[in-house]
Amino acid sequence: MTASVRAAPQALDDPFFSYQRPADYDSVARTADVHVPVHVPGGADSYIVCTLFRPAVGGVAVDGRFPGIVIDYQVYHLLNVVTEAQGGYDFFPEHGYNVAVCDPPGAGSSPGTVDQFGPISTQANYDLIEWFAAQAFSDGNIGQQGASYGGHTTNMVASYHPPHLKAIVPDSSFADWYEQTIYHGGIRNLSILYQPLAVGVTGIGGSNPLGGLIGNLDNTLIDYSAHPLYDQFWMDRSVMPRWDRFTVPALIVDGWNDRYKDGTTKNYMARKDNVWLLLGPWGHAAYDGSSAVGTLAPTAHQLAWYDHWLKHLPSAPLPRRKITSFEMPDDADSSGWQQFTDWPPPAVKTTRWYFTADRSLTAETSADSGKLAWVVNPLDVGSDPASGTAPGGVNQALADAAPYRLAFTSLPLAEDTVIAGATEVHLNVSFSATDGNLVARIMDVLPDGTVNQVATGWLKASHYRGNDHLETITPGTAYAMQVHIWPMHWRFLKGHSIRISLSSGDVPDAAPDAPLGMVNVAVGQNGSYVDLPTIAPKAAAADGSTEFGGESGGGSMPPWCLLLAAIARRVGQRRSCPEQLLRRLAASRRGADAAA
Repeated sequence: MTASVRAAPQALDDPFFSYQRPADYDSVARTADVHVPVHVPGGADSYIVCTLFRPAVGGVAVDGRFPGIVIDYQVYHLLNVVTEAQGGYDFFPEHGYNVAVCDPPGAGSSPGTVDQFGPISTQANYDLIEWFAAQAFSDGNIGQQGASYGGHTTNMVASYHPPHLKAIVPDSSFADWYEQTIYHGGIRNLSILYQPLAVGVTGIGGSNPLGGLIGNLDNTLIDYSAHPLYDQFWMDRSVMPRWDRFTVPALIVDGWNDRYKDGTTKNYMARKDNVWLLLGPWGHAAYDGSSAVGTLAPTAHQLAWYDHWLKHLPSAPLPRRKITSFEMPDDADSSGWQQFTDWPPPAVKTTRWYFTADRSLTAETSADSGKLAWVVNPLDVGSDPASGTAPGGVNQALADAAPYRLAFTSLPLAEDTVIAGATEVHLNVSFSATDGNLVARIMDVLPDGTVNQVATGWLKASHYRGNDHLETITPGTAYAMQVHIWPMHWRFLKGHSIRISLSSGDVPDAAPDAPLGMVNVAVGQNGSYVDLPTIAPKAAAADGSTEFGGESGGGSMPPWCLLLAAIARRVGQRRSCPEQLLRRLAASRRGADAAA
């Protein structure tokens, strides 16, 4: 592969993402406490409470029929109140759209108790869309958008196929609540345990402040624990079983540092005809990169999307390509924004790299064979993407050298190598216990020894043939298991090395429930390997993909978004061992090899 010459990361030079037009109206007419009738599956009819925002002149709603957008259909009532107070719902009414901001059943002022993304919530969302379309001020064309919780509900209702839902813009959203949030590869994810507190705090201000807290506690502490396997409970909270009905034009947005990038790309790959992707250098529900190049103003592409699909304005463009992605890491060496006709990009070639007895990662299989092992440490801690140190202080280079990890590292790369897509780690593995957890991390190893974690995958051994049943794991028996590392778009620079790091822990993203003992991995001939989706930097242009020059629009997250993100990180922050302990563990590495 040939390294490209880059003066600086490329800005996003696509008219879709800088689209703008003057406002049509000078103000917004607000109507609060609107009761929208909804049907409760298996129960009596009920209602949800909404606030409507309509185009106005001098504060008086104008006559006429307009498209409508459902925004922030989520349980965080207080956040919606703050957004409204900051004028966050005024943009679309001023540009000729009705807006509905509603509390799902059990949240805010809507009666009942919350059941996250279940049939009651989604049916009410469906009924809301159809009610909105039928109002005298509506032209019958409805869109929906939201980030995080609001993105999840947007995807869910789209999978129910409401007749009047014509376009959506979900952000940081799942394809499946089980896989992408609650059970990572069958291992319980603890990082979501902050949510009952967040729902309880943000439920303040409505007439039903306990509905969200009680329902979320019930979901988080009871329902999710009662359903460790994938069953109808999870199918009811998933887009995947209804992909055939997910036909609405969708601009799905996410960040490469977010937890939902796997769901984002899976939704696209299942519905390529009607889905477009925007993947930036961002975290959860954010649009801020490390510089102006990676920072976008979301109202530009949102307005372009709705003007195209709801208003049918000839001047409103679509993105030039199906996929718009920022090549990571978000630093001066990135190529910046890229566009592709498909995902994974057509220029991707799967390359197989083998694990060897000397802990190398090589493109050639070794004639030798053997086994290596790591000591199970359920409390192992990863790090955030593009950062060698987790919030609690774990140095990934030291952790990789410890006896509770097994790392395989390539020689320094002779040329830049770009990985674009999901990575599959194929392990010939045995356990000393009757179950185990597998955590696979892909690392970028810099010439100075710094190790940056790029992406992670998880698998509970007893789930290796699917999450809907348990397989018996016999100690000492070798099994062929595949760990799916979530997708990335990352440039490994010339002189850097690619590393696959294996362990049994990833607190808090994986509960520390792995049985203590040893995990053995076969290496060399007939051993373990990894399939990497690599792309030659100059090959992308062959399929019409583009790199950009020019300027990019600015934008920033509202302060309350930053505050919520900070609270979430604080409540679920990772804790780690002191570096001195890691150094002592690294020194005992030789003992782990002998145990294998």
